[in-house]
Amino acid sequence: MNTAMTQEMAWLHLTGSDVNSFLQGQLTNDLTRLDQDNWQLAAYCSPLGKVLAVVWLLRIDDGVLLGSSADVIDTLAKRLNLFVLRSDVTISPYPCVSYTETHQEETNERSVVRKADRFILDGFAGYRVVLANQAPDEALSVALPRIRAGIAQIYPATSDQFLPQALALDAADGVSFTKGCYVGQENVARLHYKSQNRQYLISAETDIGASIAPGDIIRSGTQRAGVILDSAQDGERYIVQAVVHERMLDMLLTLDGKHDLRYVKRNFN
Repeated sequence: MNTAMTQEMAWLHLTGSDVNSFLQGQLTNDLTRLDQDNWQLAAYCSPLGKVLAVVWLLRIDDGVLLGSSADVIDTLAKRLNLFVLRSDVTISPYPCVSYTETHQEETNERSVVRKADRFILDGFAGYRVVLANQAPDEALSVALPRIRAGIAQIYPATSDQFLPQALALDAADGVSFTKGCYVGQENVARLHYKSQNRQYLISAETDIGASIAPGDIIRSGTQRAGVILDSAQDGERYIVQAVVHERMLDMLLTLDGKHDLRYVKRNFN
């Protein structure tokens, strides 16, 4: 097994009597809708509404598990701790690995199967994401099913650049526009109600893979068209996830001005 596959995500364990109200004021989604049977997507934003991290939320008996990119989890924990103040909330690392296994059911419903030694997250057509103490030798990367499902990931190179709508988090049920205030809400709500989003999440194929990195620039001719968020190998091809400006969506897009990107999916309504 490639251990890097199990280190794509890392998890925090939040406990205490104020966990729900604390996260409700920090994240874009509505924690009152999170129960033992489902898991949620949400964004943690800057005061200006730019996404600092995309998070996955899972309720357990003594609190909430919060997962994100392993590259941003430490920074995320430090920022969250700054706002705990007098709240009864404790934030600590949750030791587990995340990996993917194939699954015959083609479901996009974000449900949770709870086993004695692991949590199984549905919502990835043909796949499941597993949280466990260890991964089997045949463990698969989380990145490919996540990209196929239209779920964005944020790394340090792409942090604090995009509003949630540019990452299709509204379309992916990761933003509530009816809950109370949270960090960055004003700009997120303004964009929603004025319908002025100009950046969109896409996935595309390319022939190069190993050299692709988050933050790489996509161009149409000599013009900047968008930014790479993530990539994953899919057999002999590579799938990339990117944010592209709306006026460039129907243009020929390239990496390095050489390698064409071929659309697989536009992840927005």
